[in-house]
Amino acid sequence: MIPQLFPAIDLLEGCAVRLHKGERRSARIYSDDPAAQARAFVEQGASVLHVVDLDAAFGGKRQLALIGEIARAAAPALVQVGGGIRDLGSAEETLRAGAWRIILGTAAVEKPSLAGAAVAMFGPDKVACGVDIKDGRAATHGWTEARGPSAAEYRPDKALLGCKKSTWNIPRERLRSAHNIGPGLLAP
Repeated sequence: MIPQLFPAIDLLEGCAVRLHKGERRSARIYSDDPAAQARAFVEQGASVLHVVDLDAAFGGKRQLALIGEIARAAAPALVQVGGGIRDLGSAEETLRAGAWRIILGTAAVEKPSLAGAAVAMFGPDKVACGVDIKDGRAATHGWTEARGPSAAEYRPDKALLGCKKSTWNIPRERLRSAHNIGPGLLAP
């Protein structure tokens, strides 16, 4: 199987940004029009986009209107969205805004049963789990905490969670020095 790579758009305060090691203050703006960036990715051949709502991941207001705008701009490409989805209500809001699939990160670490509940509510194709690693431990809350279990300690049974898709993401990927294509890529 050839892995499918998804262009990513990280949203912070209405802009497409990239963070260094998850540090909010390191945000570098790449576009002040994330929907236009989404269209550009699709025009270049992307069939799935990966969007992270950093505002929500850091505990702020969800960017639902912008997520909807991105989903409309990217159509017919699919948009999967993560960042700050820590309960069924925010999962439903994100899907209703236009996300094709939600990605649980912090919730997959802190409340693994939420993944099973989300799968039961929305279906297995609408829910994925993605865990970032920082300093050898599962990072949570928008990379602000690295107090979760290590990769060796955290091995939930995906069948129990119900998530058909999952991945581990390590820091070197975000630093562009190498790519970590972990188990269970987030491919459709």
